[in-house]
Amino acid sequence: MKALLKRLKGNKGFSLVELMVVVAIIGILAAMAMPRFQIFRARAQQSEAKNALAHVHTLNHLYYADQDQFTTDLSVLKYTAPGSAKYGYVISTTDAASNFTATATLIRAKLCPGGKKDAWTMDQDSTLSNSTPGLSGC
Repeated sequence: MKALLKRLKGNKGFSLVELMVVVAIIGILAAMAMPRFQIFRARAQQSEAKNALAHVHTLNHLYYADQDQFTTDLSVLKYTAPGSAKYGYVISTTDAASNFTATATLIRAKLCPGGKKDAWTMDQDSTLSNSTPGLSGC
């Protein structure tokens, strides 16, 4: 028993090399996880845009049922963007009696490669499209 206690007293902690190995391993794991995190974050932001466009689409069709035309004014639809909106929303039309296009453009995040911004559109027929396909990591 005395031998075991004597042996334990001699070990006072970790060596600098052991600590550096642990720090290096943590750094490598963090570097591997970061790209995946950015992809998941971008998908969450895009989900915000898709849900908001679906909401604007529904509100504009309700407005059409009352007024027999679509509107380009979000305030008329009483639409407010989510509290932490990362996208800006705009409605455009070429003929208010028959069509509209709602657009969501990324505003509160970095630009995508090539200076492009992630943008989604939805028309009166619920056709959802991304004007910057393949840029899911923006």
